Amino acid sequence: MAAQVDPIFLTAWVRAELEAAGLQGLVNKYAAGSFNGYQVFFEDGSLCAWVFANSTSAIYDGTGCTMRTSGYNDGRWHQVVLVADAAGGRLYVDAVQKASQPWTGTPGAPTTTQELHLGHYPGVSGGASYLSGLVDDVR
Repeated sequence: MAAQVDPIFLTAWVRAELEAAGLQGLVNKYAAGSFNGYQVFFEDGSLCAWVFANSTSAIYDGTGCTMRTSGYNDGRWHQVVLVADAAGGRLYVDAVQKASQPWTGTPGAPTTTQELHLGHYPGVSGGASYLSGLVDDVR
């Protein structure tokens, strides 16, 4: 029987016009180094997402860009959806699943009290990295 986890279902529309290099945030509820929260962002033009319940339980592959999905920094509107539940994480773009990642450790819900950030990635070396584009209808 799978562990009971409060699911995360995050959806946002994004029109990104990104540079090829660097980090740019989309939706962030994570304080750097806390190992508690979730984030959807762009790294070097690729869409990425991860979830941390704690330092040993996460939907995270150990790289800087879990669930790497490229091709959506094209200046066109795209719907991005992150689903995280006891089975792991799934990243959808325009209603098509593009990536998935299982849990490492025991599935669990983040308990962060970090405020929600839209359009930037706080805690990046040198300050926050802001999205070059537009974000709409985040839920």
